[in-house]
Amino acid sequence: MNRVVRYIGGIALIAALCAVVGVLFVAPYMVNDGYNMAATLYLGKVTWVVVAASLIVAIINRRFFAVGWSDIMIVAFALLLYLNSSSLGLYKEQVLLLLSIYYSIRLLCTLVDRSRYIFPLILCGVLAAQLYIAYSQLFLGEVSNHALFAFTGSFENPGPLCGFVAMLLPIPIYYAFKDGALALSENKLLNITNTFVKYCAAVVAMAGVALVVAGGSRTALIALVVGCLMLFVNREMFNKLRGWYRDNRKLAIAVISVVVVLAVVALYLLFIAKADSAFGRLLLWRTSFAAIVENPFWGVGLGRFTSCYGEVQAELLSGLEPTDMWVRVADVPQYAFNEYLHFGVEGGVVAMLLLVGILAYTIYRSFKCGSVQGRVYGACLVVLAIFAFASYPFHVLPFMVVVTVVVATAVSNFERGFGRYYDRALFGLALLCCSFLVWRTPHYSDEKLTQWSSERRYYNMDIFETTVDNYGKLLPDFGDNYAFLFEYGRALAQTEQYELSDSILLMGSALSKDPMFLNLLGKNAVARGNYNSAEQYFKQSVRLLPNRHYPLYLLFDMYLQKGDTLNARIWGERVLNQPPKVNSKFIQEKQSEVSTRLK
Repeated sequence: MNRVVRYIGGIALIAALCAVVGVLFVAPYMVNDGYNMAATLYLGKVTWVVVAASLIVAIINRRFFAVGWSDIMIVAFALLLYLNSSSLGLYKEQVLLLLSIYYSIRLLCTLVDRSRYIFPLILCGVLAAQLYIAYSQLFLGEVSNHALFAFTGSFENPGPLCGFVAMLLPIPIYYAFKDGALALSENKLLNITNTFVKYCAAVVAMAGVALVVAGGSRTALIALVVGCLMLFVNREMFNKLRGWYRDNRKLAIAVISVVVVLAVVALYLLFIAKADSAFGRLLLWRTSFAAIVENPFWGVGLGRFTSCYGEVQAELLSGLEPTDMWVRVADVPQYAFNEYLHFGVEGGVVAMLLLVGILAYTIYRSFKCGSVQGRVYGACLVVLAIFAFASYPFHVLPFMVVVTVVVATAVSNFERGFGRYYDRALFGLALLCCSFLVWRTPHYSDEKLTQWSSERRYYNMDIFETTVDNYGKLLPDFGDNYAFLFEYGRALAQTEQYELSDSILLMGSALSKDPMFLNLLGKNAVARGNYNSAEQYFKQSVRLLPNRHYPLYLLFDMYLQKGDTLNARIWGERVLNQPPKVNSKFIQEKQSEVSTRLK
């Protein structure tokens, strides 16, 4: 009977893991636009099955895991985000699904004896699959998911791919290069298997390191180096270094000085390699910090980062010249490129501290527990924690699903006790019911997403009359999606339905401070002859992003139509003289047009 229970547990664990990590390979809809809609739909379909499987294993064993501090902080963090997500139902759905996955994996890790062998194997398999996709895009002619990059894996650009690969690399690196990681045995077949695993891990590790270097992600590379140092450095090594330092003090000081200088030079070279990108991140962090100061306790609400960021940045940039470095690198992004600051803006200081506390406590306990698996997962989380300083891994849902699996596994390594059966059973059944409800009534249905993806073809072909009719039917479902609202508002403007277009664009500008909403509102006002309103919209657009040429051109064109040649010349000269953030054929065409019309 015990053997049957173990087999059922092992099968349930493998099936649950394969179902959950399958989200990495779900093709995004044409209309994904950062919302992770396809991934959310997939998770809604599999999560309740995974939760049910974990509860079946728990019922068979008549045991549940004991709740530790990590579990309490994670539930508190999820609850805070859920209650702070305002009217954006998609984010509530994602929070609930991730919490359900965490609970299920945590339960299976505790109850399935072989989980400490199964998890590294499956995670290495997932890493190998991503590497295969990326190298196929590089060398076998497979199409990447971004027109500007040769490889992206199954992600939308190489940034998250490099971070994902770096996060999982400590697993194959440890098993490939750590002596004794795969212990020898008297069983010859087992020794052959261990040797095979060791060499496979070495191949995956070397291919992964090469990909991170080729991807050009400085943060992922630094995080990987630090994670590997944490993986192999131990107390015995520290003691040997301390003894060597006492015996060779002068030489040790010289070596430390050289290492520090080389590290500073390396960091400087990494900084100047993409200086504009680095200064852009600094502006992002500075603006995000200012936004946290304005709403310190509960933030602006989950999913509201972009709507808050634009106004705060505009205040910081006011009074600066267009040639100023901070103005030149400014943008209105979806993410803070620092997850701690991002959650600080959306969830306040409480959410930021909870996130830091979860990662710090889990990393500390993972290294402290003394097990091989704990050290490996601790190194993975170190890489993640550093990568999250300058990227957005927690806003790529497939990435976040694997992070949830790794965190649940790491926590299960140092929280090994069993809890009271009925208390945990009630909690698990509640999660099962919630997951089932999400599966039954997802925020975005598969049918509606497919319909939008299909109708978008008419929009891209500039068949706006058809777009207006069909998008109007989809408005109740996508009224909180700023990408949809922008397309619908533009289509209405192209069909000269200006008042309705204004109302749709104003809905979108409440969700996103992309200046294009203001530009379209201004163009609608010009079309109606309302030059005063148009002037306000265009100048507000310039205020949000002073480095953009298009609103400058729109102001120039509006003043000419109005007959105000003096202001037209002022703004036309600015179009001609302001250096572009990124030079393009469009800017060159507009500058040529302005130069001709000013003569």
